[in-house]
Amino acid sequence: MKKSATLFTLVFTFGLGFSNAQQGPQQHNNNNNVNPAQVIGAFADLINAANGNGHNNGWNNQPQHPGQNGHNDHNNGGYPGPQPGYPGNNNNHPGPFPNVPQPTPWHPQNPGPGFPQGQFQKLNSIGSYSTSSDAEAAKNEAVRALGELRIPVMEARVEYNAGYRFVITYNYREPLNITKYQGGSYSTSSDARNAANQTVAALKAKGGKVVLETPVFYNAGYTYIVGYMNLYYGTDPEDQLQKFNSVGSYSTSSEASAAKDVAVNVLKEFNITVMEARTEYNAGYRFVITYSCSETMPVEQYRGGSYSTSSAARDAANQTAATLKARGKVVVETPVFYNAGYTYIVAYVTINQGNHQTDQLQTLNSVGAYSTSSEAEAAKVAAINALGELRRTVLEARVEYNAGYRFVITYNARQALSVEKYNGGSYSTSSDARRGADQTVAAMRAQGNIVVLETPVFYNAGYTYTVSYVTRGQW
Repeated sequence: MKKSATLFTLVFTFGLGFSNAQQGPQQHNNNNNVNPAQVIGAFADLINAANGNGHNNGWNNQPQHPGQNGHNDHNNGGYPGPQPGYPGNNNNHPGPFPNVPQPTPWHPQNPGPGFPQGQFQKLNSIGSYSTSSDAEAAKNEAVRALGELRIPVMEARVEYNAGYRFVITYNYREPLNITKYQGGSYSTSSDARNAANQTVAALKAKGGKVVLETPVFYNAGYTYIVGYMNLYYGTDPEDQLQKFNSVGSYSTSSEASAAKDVAVNVLKEFNITVMEARTEYNAGYRFVITYSCSETMPVEQYRGGSYSTSSAARDAANQTAATLKARGKVVVETPVFYNAGYTYIVAYVTINQGNHQTDQLQTLNSVGAYSTSSEAEAAKVAAINALGELRRTVLEARVEYNAGYRFVITYNARQALSVEKYNGGSYSTSSDARRGADQTVAAMRAQGNIVVLETPVFYNAGYTYTVSYVTRGQW
């Protein structure tokens, strides 16, 4: 009996103090208005505690309060029904109870590997697939890529929505920033798939990229999209896409494809990532190369002259390309085509300008006409040798017919050579005129400061000759 009286005194005192502590400022002066139910309830709690009978699911057994409703909700980890000492048959405690602060949603403070502290995000497939198996394979590849990124996948499924698509739910702090590369148009799905595979291989070889999806589909032609992620924060300036279109057209797709391969290899020599390279028909077969670089590659062009046959134009193109390569240029393309005669273009890149940064293209035309192409050809070779002696780089040398056979030589120099002419006298025969020309040339060369370019012999009211030459020290 003493024990009960003592407990009653403690409870009555506790009840008065507890009630004051829970009242707001506007109730602070009503210290004597104690709810009897509070006293009875608290007394019953202490009696049970004294007898070792705590609440089965109350806070005494829980270091933290799990769930969202705390211990006031009897059906969610609170009191599971009427307890001894609680009047009434409902599940609500009589009278006000302390406002127990609820814990914030639980997050791991030290998450394990692969489980970042994030939210549930959605990844929808970029495109649709014609079959569920295709969509399933694409889904599995995306899941594998997310696993490579150590991003937990919560769910992955395939659904039908204007085609088969996949939906992946993953846990991450923010939605993934996926970059999409849109491919060009192809005549067959297999060609588009091969191009997509090449783009994927280029991205993976570049490093820092993870490919998530590569759908191939039809859109006014077969095309593809590569969805990938950049593993590094910020924008990579090398991710800017640039275009390189062929400088000329080709008569067959195989020729265009061969030229494309040469250009791709050149870009790779510069460690430039080629995203896509394809041939297309546009007034002839042409190629288009898409590459990833912060700025476009400066491609220069040399346009050749006119030739009577494509083989002659091809030989000239090869000679020009060889000359440019010898001067440290990287030749990208040398198309030969017909344009009022067969001609060519040499596209090249200058690696190091060096001492030739102010060089320009100069032209040396033959001073006279020749009666046969073989004579003009021999004169052209002599002029090329003379330019070599003058340290001039010849890009192109050709023979053309213009009121007789003539040669045209294109060379590289800061300024054109100052060519002088000596006109011989009149002779009765061409052989006499040739002997006179040879004597003049020998006399000039004996001086040591003259380089002879050309000595044509021709008829002009009698046989005569002209000697074109350059005096050293004037160039």
